Amino acid sequence: MKRVELSPQLISLLKAAKRLAGDCEIEVVFLLADIPYDFLEISKSLGKLRLVVSSDKPDVQRAAQEDGIALVPLIHEPQTRQVQISQAILEAIAD
Repeated sequence: MKRVELSPQLISLLKAAKRLAGDCEIEVVFLLADIPYDFLEISKSLGKLRLVVSSDKPDVQRAAQEDGIALVPLIHEPQTRQVQISQAILEAIAD
């Protein structure tokens, strides 16, 4: 499957998440994705942090599964990002 290259903005965001995680004893990074990135590359860049991908897009879900990354599939509904990430966290906890 073709993957989309990480943008400089996403790379900066991931670096910031990694620094924040170190300061706050965070163990998991949730990525609400609409694009099929190289999730294995992202996971490696996060070091010891666990990456969980959440999406309602079938191609993104397939990419995460192919990369062996934890996936929380979302139901495609017109919702705000806040509602989507809340749904993803609740479903991840339930699993």
